[in-house]
Amino acid sequence: MNITIIGGGSLGLLFGYFLSFSNKVEFVVRSTKQYESLTHNGLLAERRETVKKAKHIHTNLLLPRSYKTDLVIVAVKSYHISSVLPLIQQYGPQTPLLFIQNGMSHLTDIKQLPHGKVALATVEHGAARKNDYTVRINGIGKTNLANYRGEMKDLLFSVFSPLENEFPWEWNEDYEVMMAKKLIVNAVINPLTGVLKCKNGVLLNNPHYTSLTEGLFNEVMTAFPMLNKQEEWRNLIGILQSTKDNTSSMLSDLIHNRKTEIDGILLPIKSKERPLTEALYHAIKGLEKESV
Repeated sequence: MNITIIGGGSLGLLFGYFLSFSNKVEFVVRSTKQYESLTHNGLLAERRETVKKAKHIHTNLLLPRSYKTDLVIVAVKSYHISSVLPLIQQYGPQTPLLFIQNGMSHLTDIKQLPHGKVALATVEHGAARKNDYTVRINGIGKTNLANYRGEMKDLLFSVFSPLENEFPWEWNEDYEVMMAKKLIVNAVINPLTGVLKCKNGVLLNNPHYTSLTEGLFNEVMTAFPMLNKQEEWRNLIGILQSTKDNTSSMLSDLIHNRKTEIDGILLPIKSKERPLTEALYHAIKGLEKESV
């Protein structure tokens, strides 16, 4: 199968690496430096003490070789979705699309697209981009998939089934529930680790930080009354334990003076009735401004 990935960040590289062993993967990136690095070095994945090279990879700068492809995976940050809409629209409305972003704000942009088959994914894997052509795999969790528009189940089954052991995934019937579950995790872990400048596991190891974690979780859950609070708390604790040595994407963005995805994560749920959420939103926005 021919798969196009728009975006060469940590998730784009992660998906490209695993998909390359049973598909032909084409990256479309905007950086000349990354284009040259991937073209010269190929795509590498670093895990524990081993480094492996992806198999069927091709890279293009800004534009693909062809707009004919079996699947387009959009793996840019949520705040970059609007800037790549013109590129996505060059693929015919019959082209299946899969979006992999944090938060939910990008759904507004996706609504504008004429494409009849659109799916969404949330990711529990731990990955970081070491350089322009190397992704560091910090932990394998699972990819959650769901239809957003049209029917994508059969196609995505055929894409991800060969990877089930190495790159687990799960199908979800309700994309809103799937996105809400991921948003809860992101809304708690990302801003707290960003402000406290700590790895994920410290939120459990430091009792004062754990108290903050629980307080923020309780606030965030008021935005999702349809979900089971005890179940989501267990899920959050499990993710903190399994990613205890990981640096969250928001902390990584702040360390590297990059814009964060705080607008996509907290903006949809912040309010005066959720004071801790409101305070953390403004704290991250302030740190963003200081790092510019």
